Amino acid sequence: MPGYFSPLDDQNYMSLKTFRKSGDGVPTPVWFVEQGDVLYVTTAGDSGKVKRIRNNGAVEIAPCDARGGLKGDYFPAQARILD
Repeated sequence: MPGYFSPLDDQNYMSLKTFRKSGDGVPTPVWFVEQGDVLYVTTAGDSGKVKRIRNNGAVEIAPCDARGGLKGDYFPAQARILD
C-alpha cells in the first residue's frame, strides 16, 4: 500500500506552495528529506515561506525539478516550524 508521500518517491525536490493572507499560493522548489511519515526542509528563518507557514500551516506539495518545473499534481499537507 503506497504511503501518503509516495508521489515524492525517488524525487530530490518538491514544490512547496504556501499561502499569503490573501489566499494566493506561492510555490517554491525546495530540497527535502523524508524520515518515516515526516518530510523535512531547511530554509532561513526569515524567509517568506516561513512567515507564511507561521500564519497558515496548510500547504500543498508536488514533485518538481530543481527549477520548480512540476512533475506531478499538488496534494495537501500540513507544515510546522521547528526551531
